[in-house]
Amino acid sequence: MALRSRTLIKLERAAGKPRADFIFTSQPQIKSGPVNRTIKARHLAPYGLRTVAIFEFGKGLLVLLAGLGLLSMVHRDAQLVAERIVSHFHLNPAHRYPRIFIHTAADLNDVKLWWLSLAALIYSTVRFVEAFGLWHERAWAEWFAIISAGLYLPVEIYEFLQRPNLIRGMVFLVNLGIVLYLGWLLAVNHRKKVLAAEAACREAVSPE
Repeated sequence: MALRSRTLIKLERAAGKPRADFIFTSQPQIKSGPVNRTIKARHLAPYGLRTVAIFEFGKGLLVLLAGLGLLSMVHRDAQLVAERIVSHFHLNPAHRYPRIFIHTAADLNDVKLWWLSLAALIYSTVRFVEAFGLWHERAWAEWFAIISAGLYLPVEIYEFLQRPNLIRGMVFLVNLGIVLYLGWLLAVNHRKKVLAAEAACREAVSPE
C-alpha cells in the first residue's frame, strides 16, 4: 500500500498535479494545536439512591456506636450498667422491654461482650461499604441491598402478624420500599444498557 502511494505521488509530480500525501495508519492522527478540554459536570446519583445510601450508613453508624458501648462494659457489671440506663431514662424496670434489657445484660460476660462488639464492627463495616457503593451507583451494592433487605421481609411480616404495632409496620414498609425502588432502578439501568448496545450494533453495521 505504501509503495503504491509513492508511485501515485511520483506520477502526480510528473503530471504537474499538487502533491497529496496519504498516510495509511490504523491509529487516528493527532492534530497539532491547542487541545479543547471540556469539564464534565459532576455526576450525582439519583436522589432516591442517595437517600438509601444515607439510610444504610446511618444503620452502620448506629450499630457501631452500640458495639462501642458494649465494648466499654468489658470488666464491668453489665447488669448494673443496664439498671442505671433504665433509671436514667425514667423507665419502669418491671415493664416488658426494660425487664428484657436488664435480664439480657445480666447474662453478658467479657467473652460475650467481645464477640458482640466484633459482630457490630463487621456489620457496620458491611453497611459502610454498601453505602459507599450505593452513593457511587455500583450495581453490586444495589444487588446486595436488595438481597439483604429482602431477607428480612418474611421475618418482618411474621412478626407484624404476630404482634402488630406501628414500629414493625414502619420497618416493613421501609425495607419493602427499598427493595422495590432498587429493583426498579436496576431494571431501568439494564434497559438503558440494552438500548445502547443495540444502537451501537446498528451504527456498526450501517453503511457509511
